[in-house]
Amino acid sequence: MATVYLGVVALAGVLGYVLGIILPAQKNVQMAELGPLTFEITPVSFALYGMVMLAVSLGVFLALVQFVGSRYDDAAD
Repeated sequence: MATVYLGVVALAGVLGYVLGIILPAQKNVQMAELGPLTFEITPVSFALYGMVMLAVSLGVFLALVQFVGSRYDDAAD
C-alpha cells in the first residue's frame, strides 16, 4: 500500500510540473492563490503543491481507513 501511495504522490508531482510549464504559457498567468496563500506559478511550485496536497489528503484518508479497520477487525479477537 505504501508503494502505491508513494507512486501516486510522485505522479502528482510529475503532472504538477507539466502543468506548471503549460499554464503560464497558455493562460498568461503568473500567480496562483490558495486561500490566504499566493505563490508564483513555476513547474517546481506546482509540483510541490500537487505532491503536498495529495499526500496530506490521501494520508488522512488512509489513516481513517486504518483506524476504522482496526476497530472492527474480526481476526484480532
